[in-house]
Amino acid sequence: MWKWLSQDIAATAAKRFHPVLEQLRLGHNLLSHEQFCEALSKGYIWVLALPHDGAALVQWDDSRYGKTFNILTVCGTIEHFEESYEALEAAAKANGANVIISVGRSAYKKLMQTQGYEVEPCILMKKVLQ
Repeated sequence: MWKWLSQDIAATAAKRFHPVLEQLRLGHNLLSHEQFCEALSKGYIWVLALPHDGAALVQWDDSRYGKTFNILTVCGTIEHFEESYEALEAAAKANGANVIISVGRSAYKKLMQTQGYEVEPCILMKKVLQ
């Protein structure tokens, strides 16, 4: 079972530093608090409520694969991975996604491969310019 949080509810909860929204913001690790709230309110990013109080921060894009469901970060417990994964995939399919893409930690490689994901090694590069 999954449910989209409306833009208003997600943005309001984020502005109030709701623990789940703050965990998603910190897990994504690219936006300031203000930028995160604005991106939620404008629909640039979306929050998907998952089973057992889990949540996912996602973004929709067009890519060479078509409509792309980009999982930016997920919070929840590993014990509920299977249910969360099924909810994420169901949400992607229900909203017409052609592909699911996510960047994750190497510790999830085997777990994601069991779900049919192709796992490609990649690195995150960052340089702060002054």
